[in-house]
Amino acid sequence: MSGQEAAGAVLVVEDDPHIAGVLTDLLEDEGYRVRLGVDGQALAAALADPPRLVLLDVMMPGMDGIEVCRRLKGDPRTRDVPVVFVTAMPTDVLSTRLGDTPYEGVIRKPFTLLDVLDTVQRHLDD
Repeated sequence: MSGQEAAGAVLVVEDDPHIAGVLTDLLEDEGYRVRLGVDGQALAAALADPPRLVLLDVMMPGMDGIEVCRRLKGDPRTRDVPVVFVTAMPTDVLSTRLGDTPYEGVIRKPFTLLDVLDTVQRHLDD
């Protein structure tokens, strides 16, 4: 089993099918297991079977990424799972909306594949 496979699943929470597909293809090509979800559905999946990392879109229909993050960080099953936002939202707006909700990073849209891989590896390949 490679280091990436041993790292466990990455939960990609993204409502844009194109972006979800790009992230999935990239991560699977590198040997990561990927699960997909959107809003509250992704929250339920994460709580039932916690991933090793969550890549989380901020702007989604229904429950937005900030609320998903708050609930993940507030639950003992997922509080230690790193959450990295994938967003085009300006840093100051994101910081204001998050308040004191903890998160581990941000990947800016439009992202480069290298940005995504560097971030994922930093959180999973320790």
